[in-house]
Amino acid sequence: MAPRSKKADDKSQPLAAAAVGTGTELVQAQTEQNKDGTVLVDPDAEAARLAAEQQAAEEARLAAEASATAATSDMPDWLLGQFDVKAKSPAGFWRCQVQFLHSSPTRVFVVEDKAAVPHDHDCAIPCCYLTPEEAQRVHQDSWLIVVPGSEVTKD
Repeated sequence: MAPRSKKADDKSQPLAAAAVGTGTELVQAQTEQNKDGTVLVDPDAEAARLAAEQQAAEEARLAAEASATAATSDMPDWLLGQFDVKAKSPAGFWRCQVQFLHSSPTRVFVVEDKAAVPHDHDCAIPCCYLTPEEAQRVHQDSWLIVVPGSEVTKD
């Protein structure tokens, strides 16, 4: 009897093929059969699983949009926007008279008038208040990293 090739024994190929395309577009489930004709993947169950994954992804996207909208509508009058920044260098980086650390983010509050910021404003992480021009300079600086998903602007 001839030895079977490793490729024929590899059971991960159908699984890898099923995992391809599980993004937001609808994917048709395909039936896999072994040598004796037994169905390995139930097309109805696979289609239901893919539909459930797509529904969950859509719900998560809508929830993220709703929370971003709520965050912008709850912003005080003095605040134009905000974003978190970290330094690329482990030593940190100074820009606009603010030291940005590598180890933890600094929240940049964009304000039109620094004098309009209430003295009792509290922030959970280190923060600073910059004019739109200063904030743009920080945002575009090649030595600094804007934390993905941290940007919030007032509409």
